Amino acid sequence: MLRQVSFARSGWQSATRFALSPHGITAVELYRSYAVGTPPRVGPYFGGRAPVLGGVAGVDHDDTIYLGEILGGAKTVDGIVEALRACGRERDQSLAALRRLLDAGLISITSSL
Repeated sequence: MLRQVSFARSGWQSATRFALSPHGITAVELYRSYAVGTPPRVGPYFGGRAPVLGGVAGVDHDDTIYLGEILGGAKTVDGIVEALRACGRERDQSLAALRRLLDAGLISITSSL
């Protein structure tokens, strides 16, 4: 079931900016190495994700699309939500994913206006 996260409950403004944390950068690099290189005895693409994000409590494997979106530089909440609408993600899904990634230490808030 989708956990509802609103701006009021999150304390974020639409201009709040998120960036990858050092831990998030490492997670993205590991994820990409599994996705592209498929290390020996790991299995196909989808099986390779488990060692990277499977050990991060509370993070869903689909949250990697949010890490990928932020990889290019800090993005606002509105920018992330809008960019991932094309992937079929709704606003509530995006806010919930950002909360999970923030709680896991994979992203950080760089500024709030």
